[in-house]
Amino acid sequence: MKKKELFLIVGLILFGFIFQYFDSGKITFLENCNSSNISISDKNHPHEFTKNFTYEHPLKSIRIDNQAGGIKIFPSSDNKTSVQSVKIVYHADSSKVKKYKESVMIKSKISDNKVVLRSKSSKDDFPYKRVRTFFTVYVTANTKIEIKNRLGNINIENINGSVRINEKFGDIKINNVNSDISIINKFGNTEIKKISGKTELDLEFSKAEIEEINSLDCKISHSSLYLSDIGRSDSINIKGAHTRLILKNVNSDQIKIKDSHNKIEISKVNTREFIVSSRHCKIKAYKLNSDSISIKNSFNRIKLVDVSGKKLNILLSHGDLYASFVSMFDNIFITNSFSDIHLKIPSGKDPTLSMNTKYGIIKNETGLEIVSTKNKHLTTFSKKGTDFEININTSYGDITLSEQN
Repeated sequence: MKKKELFLIVGLILFGFIFQYFDSGKITFLENCNSSNISISDKNHPHEFTKNFTYEHPLKSIRIDNQAGGIKIFPSSDNKTSVQSVKIVYHADSSKVKKYKESVMIKSKISDNKVVLRSKSSKDDFPYKRVRTFFTVYVTANTKIEIKNRLGNINIENINGSVRINEKFGDIKINNVNSDISIINKFGNTEIKKISGKTELDLEFSKAEIEEINSLDCKISHSSLYLSDIGRSDSINIKGAHTRLILKNVNSDQIKIKDSHNKIEISKVNTREFIVSSRHCKIKAYKLNSDSISIKNSFNRIKLVDVSGKKLNILLSHGDLYASFVSMFDNIFITNSFSDIHLKIPSGKDPTLSMNTKYGIIKNETGLEIVSTKNKHLTTFSKKGTDFEININTSYGDITLSEQN
């Protein structure tokens, strides 16, 4: 084999490993890439230029299109909308400062009580390495807000109107919005708290922390999502990929989760319906209470501790299951293959059992008298009782039934 061919093969192998790790979400060098990570030439030589706008009448909406910089929005103390814009030019040469100052324009346009603010370059390309523009806006009640921002952070507090954001390379912080919010954020952190309306999120390479919301519809990838302290929510719908999901102290009428190639951690969650569809996810639930729990997973394990409800349905492949119950479900249905199952049930109960395993064994570590039959590769345990019902069908895996101490 020639040297070139050998180097090519080694290169392809290395590329395969790198792509695999990136695709699985284990390479995170692109995560949380906000404005401080984007190099600005002569950052030690800032020159500020301020321009203010005031709108006497309450506005229906305000739209901000910012090429590079940051935005802050707060409630107005009077019945006016006011804007302070700051243009910062980074350069040691004063003649070049003037050139870059004039090359970037901040414009305001108002029509039918709707305002559009823009920062744009007079040339084809915005001088990203030299200029940043920042807006501080004070809005009246119920003003709708729409933002497109790059290379900087967004901060919004105590707003009554709806909020729509398209952000890239910057962090978003929103606190106390009495309406709906819709956010697209890539390569930046997202922090949301106290939203009375609907929350819609589309996140990539983001760390998201969400508290006290009414409802959530979230599409997220190559990120982490921490959802906590939700006293009452209509619905939570999360569609993730390569994303770590953590739900803690959450009360919602319905929770639906879809994820892959990471972890799903549930703690102190109450809901009427809980549905998980995942693959290559390690799932751990502690103190999960729901009338109906449905979990589908593959190529990783599931651990359920102190879960309760009426109906539990688990479909698992190539991943072990451990489930411990303090109070029992009315019905438990488990379909499994190529992995083991261990159930711990309360002692002193009289369950109805139907367990079938092909190419596996069944271990009874309880005081229950169970009838066992074996036919070639199939082993069946059965028992009729007066309490809850457990149905298990598995292949190429063992079943262990034990009691709580």
